[in-house]
This record gives sequence, structure tokens and C-alpha cells, in this order.
Amino acid sequence: MAHALIVDGDVVQLDLTDDPPDGYIEVPDFVQPGYRLVDGNFELPINVSADPPMPALTQRQLWLTALQAGITEEMVVAAVKQISDAEEREWTLIEIRKSQDYVYDHPAISKIRTMMGLPEEQFKVMWRWAATL
Repeated sequence: MAHALIVDGDVVQLDLTDDPPDGYIEVPDFVQPGYRLVDGNFELPINVSADPPMPALTQRQLWLTALQAGITEEMVVAAVKQISDAEEREWTLIEIRKSQDYVYDHPAISKIRTMMGLPEEQFKVMWRWAATL
């Protein structure tokens, strides 16, 4: 469940925790920063595309966002270490430990998202929120 901080009708920040800060309201999962609250409905501004490109994230952005979802780097590494194919396991560990930035549609990111049980739409919202950190 997502919560948003709305300023002058604009969604400016999301919170994906179960205990959002004061002033945040519950919003549908599709809502992202940039949406507007108009007459009780969330709408995209006219000049924003429905699916803008996903930004690359830094290590800091990725791991702080994972932590907000209750996922630590150690949990991800432990899950990756369960991959039975040694080459795939090492490749994935290198990708998550050595990357300077992370790309949303990279195969290692997709694999980790699936391994951690994150639905794609929730992950997309988390990714966009991470880019604001």
C-alpha cells in the first residue's frame, strides 16, 4: 500500500511503509510523484507521459529504498546464494555488489525483484521513489 505527500494538489513524494509520516494519505498503487489530485481522482499532468523512462539508481538509492521495504542487502545476498547454477549465482552477486548504478530492466535486477517476491507494479513505484532520494 502506498501513501503520498500531496502539496497544492501535486503528489511530491511516496512512502511505501506501513506507517507513513504525518501528512501522507493512502493512494492507489499506480500513483507516482508528478500525479495530481483533482476532485478526488489522481491524474497525470498533461505534459507527463503515462510511462516515462525509469532512471538509473545509485547504490545508495537502491539500498535505502530496499530498506524501506524491509529488505536488507544481506537478505538479497542470502537469496542469491541459493541460486543453484554457480556461474549465474556469481554473475548475480557481482551485479548487485559491484555495480555503481542500477538499471531498472537489467536481468539481475529483475531476478532479484522476483526472488524477493516484489510485484512489478510495487517495484516500479519503489524505483521511482528511490530516484527522489
